[in-house]
Amino acid sequence: MAKSKKQQARTEKTKSSPNSGEITWGEIKRRAAKEADKVAQAIRSKPQQFCQYVIAALDIASYYVIASRVSPENRNIDSGQFLSTYLRLAENLKRAEKLLQTSPKLLDKWSQNPNAVLGHIAGWSALVVAHKFSKKVENAVTIARVFTLGVGCGKDFFDAIVPSDRRVRAWLDAAVTELQTRTLPPVPDWPIWKVRRDVESLYYQLLAEREKEDEQPGSGGKNRQPKTKGWKPPKGYIGSKEIVNNRSVPRTTLQCWQERDPPKVKQDPQTQENYYPQSWFEKHYKNYRPRGRDT
Repeated sequence: MAKSKKQQARTEKTKSSPNSGEITWGEIKRRAAKEADKVAQAIRSKPQQFCQYVIAALDIASYYVIASRVSPENRNIDSGQFLSTYLRLAENLKRAEKLLQTSPKLLDKWSQNPNAVLGHIAGWSALVVAHKFSKKVENAVTIARVFTLGVGCGKDFFDAIVPSDRRVRAWLDAAVTELQTRTLPPVPDWPIWKVRRDVESLYYQLLAEREKEDEQPGSGGKNRQPKTKGWKPPKGYIGSKEIVNNRSVPRTTLQCWQERDPPKVKQDPQTQENYYPQSWFEKHYKNYRPRGRDT
């Protein structure tokens, strides 16, 4: 007997998502692309677009770095988080690379900062260092993917992969090993507290460079983002600046909380600052151990 349309649709869904309720690689990738699309829609200046993609990539890359600095029993990352963060990292870096290819002189007027450094990566500005560092982390995770999943897999294969696939867990473990043994300085030389300190320092250098780019002579303010009239953070939300500056929570820690327990985030269309539910923040903050007590 011929299958009904509903039965056929159910069969196709099962093929693309072997475990009911799990989101596939293909769907995660589409969501990452939509998230990156919002940057291009909200920011007119191409250097500023590049900067925003790099900031997003740095957030994710530092999350991987921290995961590689702690012991396996304290590593709070699962296969779903790993798959999601990798595809977001790859998407943001792909957008940044495309901007560089289409606009070779994109960063010619970007502020220089010869003291910028992160880990063993140095460059002529914090933006360049953040880009190089994020790319290096992405390369390490991609190398681990080749070792565990192979190179002969086509688009259909990847589109159907789900986080619970045992190969994703093997990939995660291989990525951590690649970061620990080949990509990053040894853990004793660059422990977790130094990672957080250095990422925070580079992030604020990057923000300072972005502000200077806004004020480039002759720009006439063209690089500034258009003001969004009437936008205010929703009631009961707290901004990332207040969390980092007033509550002394490193951005890398905030990123880890967000990956483990995704909140409903609101973003200021003008500044791109994220706002989080106050209740969500307080739930994590009450169990937060200050940096001085990190191991």
